[in-house]
Parts: sequence; structure tokens; C-alpha cells
Amino acid sequence: VDVLKNATLEEMLEMQRNVDGKSARATFTPPAPKVHVEQPAPVASRKKKRVVKNYPKCAYPGCDKNRFPRGKGFCGEHWRAWQAGQIKDAEDYR
Repeated sequence: VDVLKNATLEEMLEMQRNVDGKSARATFTPPAPKVHVEQPAPVASRKKKRVVKNYPKCAYPGCDKNRFPRGKGFCGEHWRAWQAGQIKDAEDYR
């Protein structure tokens, strides 16, 4: 089965022409083994530059968390506190 998987179309056609009552394996010669070519080693000094993204921070004083997208200027924790009426609007802290 491996011989048939690795055979080219021309080799299969030749094998079919040679079959005249004999087994196909007796008339078929497998292809020569493929030579492995080593690839050069990657250069270690080629590093990708890290992209630093600066997201807007929470409006509450002293909070360094990123702003919640729908949080009206607050992180998730302070947005919930704002909804509960525990803190002022984000505009009042700016």
C-alpha cells in the first residue's frame, strides 16, 4: 500500500502495462528514497517587537484598572457602584 501511495502516475501506468498474469509487486521497482535537506537554523536575534496598547483608565481617583466599554468612564467595579448610587458621575472626577 505504501508503494502505491508514493508512486507517480507514470509509474502506475507502467506497472499496469507490465501486469500480464504476474503479480504487480514483482514488476514494480519502488522509487528511490527522498534525500532530506536540512534547513538553516533560525536566527535568535530576530524577535518580534511587542506592541504596547494603552487603554483608557477608570475615571475614579486612584483606580488603575482599564475602563469598562459600556461603563460610562468607569471600570466594571466602579460602574456597579455608580449604578447603585454610591459614587458620583465620571465627569465629576475629571
